[in-house]
Amino acid sequence: MKKYFYLAVVLLLTQILLSCRQDPPNPINTTTITPNSSISLVTEIKSPAKENSQSPELTKSFDSKILINWVQKLENKEHALYFATLENNSWSQANLVAKSNNWFINWADFPSVIKLPDGSLAAHWLAKSDPSTFAYDINITRSFDDGKTWSNPILPHTDGTKTE
Repeated sequence: MKKYFYLAVVLLLTQILLSCRQDPPNPINTTTITPNSSISLVTEIKSPAKENSQSPELTKSFDSKILINWVQKLENKEHALYFATLENNSWSQANLVAKSNNWFINWADFPSVIKLPDGSLAAHWLAKSDPSTFAYDINITRSFDDGKTWSNPILPHTDGTKTE
């Protein structure tokens, strides 16, 4: 019986303390937004990716530049990796990084393009190394001229196995 009394006291004190808190101060600048309001909180920016594209990815670089990259499905089972940069609220022209007909494409493992602290760009994708389902290699390439040209891809591992 004593423990129920103590529990009731604790609950009562908790309720009293919670009811004593102050409401947060009113914001200084308040704006009421109505359906006819001219204030726009979100601006749509048309994607530079074309139809049949997939795996879009947005990244923010160290210098606050926004990049988007995506995979474009081409003819003859070929895929291409493209990227663009957000400039003045619109996307730059799409830049081709690489293309091939032997890429390993799925929903979980997708190519990317990032801007590094030295200003260069780095990109990666997965390329099949054998007809086996999970036999692919990571390919990495870099650009030192804002994506106009790219180095020959390198493989960061040299184990030579036909595996993930």
